[in-house]
Amino acid sequence: MQSQNFFIINFNMSDKNPCLFIITFFISSLFALVSIVSFNYLIDPFDYFKSPLIVGFNDKKLESTQERFDKAAKIIAKKPTAIMLGSSRVRAGFPLTYYNQLVGGQAYKAAFSGARFDEIFGYFEHALHNQPDLKAVFLCLDFFAFASNLEPVAEYREDRLRRASLSFSDWAQCLLSRKTIKFSWSTFKHNVNPKKLEEVAGYYVKIDENDFILLNPIIVENPVQFLKEEKRLIFNNYEIDDKKVAMFRKLVRRCQENNIDLKVVFSPAHVYYWEALYQGNCWKALENLKRQLSAIYPIYDFSGFCAFNQEDLSIGNSNRRFFEVSHFTPLYGQIILDRVYGKENRDLEAGFLLNPQTVELHLAKIRKQRDDWVGKNAEVAIWLREQLNI
Repeated sequence: MQSQNFFIINFNMSDKNPCLFIITFFISSLFALVSIVSFNYLIDPFDYFKSPLIVGFNDKKLESTQERFDKAAKIIAKKPTAIMLGSSRVRAGFPLTYYNQLVGGQAYKAAFSGARFDEIFGYFEHALHNQPDLKAVFLCLDFFAFASNLEPVAEYREDRLRRASLSFSDWAQCLLSRKTIKFSWSTFKHNVNPKKLEEVAGYYVKIDENDFILLNPIIVENPVQFLKEEKRLIFNNYEIDDKKVAMFRKLVRRCQENNIDLKVVFSPAHVYYWEALYQGNCWKALENLKRQLSAIYPIYDFSGFCAFNQEDLSIGNSNRRFFEVSHFTPLYGQIILDRVYGKENRDLEAGFLLNPQTVELHLAKIRKQRDDWVGKNAEVAIWLREQLNI
């Protein structure tokens, strides 16, 4: 009863003195707004404002789920002289500190889930716009990136690229959005207890110092479901997008004009992925894509049925090369970097250099590797075909 009277009294006070009510409301709202902005600014989860780093408070940063916004903002802030481009396979598979040792300067990994090549090209130009002295580009290609039936995701926005500062709307997103508040809070909790992140459902994995990635639980727990989605979204009705091939040609030309050291690889995936792609009637399209792109620029090919991609996924150990059927580990990533940058000269049966003179020989070799794998794993191939309803 007393509580009810309290609200009645306050309501009447607001009637009698509306100015006091409005001022109180305004001050409270302003205080909340300043608190939110200050917290987001101090935590600086996107590492954009260069707020003072305080150990145990904000010195350890996380990767945002707002990937495309996060990468655009960090390229503006960091102005890297070397950049890694690609999909979440790049995010999961390459230790940035090791890449930085190979190329020198300040390197950055501008990679995000499901990256289409038009998106990749946009972030390359964004990096070059913010750092005219860009010295090195490491580009990891995926089959799906050149599909004509896939459009950029909703978060991708051209208007936030090729500019030297955030737009007003992106400033608001950086300081005021609900997603950023949650991200700042997660970053703060990570700084308080860094080890807890690795314990969350087992899906957070450490890629590098202060670099974690959240694996997709569906791919980890139900790889067949993931492959079915790949078949539905990508393999069915796949066609090479000529506009995206033209963008690759333009990227190569821009690197040559600016004396940028460009390295290009076809990313690896587990043999289950390549067998699903083969059974999805996309193998010819994959071979044609390799022919077209390697005619433009040499490409190190780690895709297909090489021994490295045939790892037994049921055996978990510290030396594994794959997290699951789609994403390779930093161990494999370092092997790729060693091959591409001439640190490893052994015949790895992976990372063959494709160019117009070698591409047909290598494509034939992969077909032979696939035949050998199916000969030894016929039951697995049949099981995959049944699961994918082919």
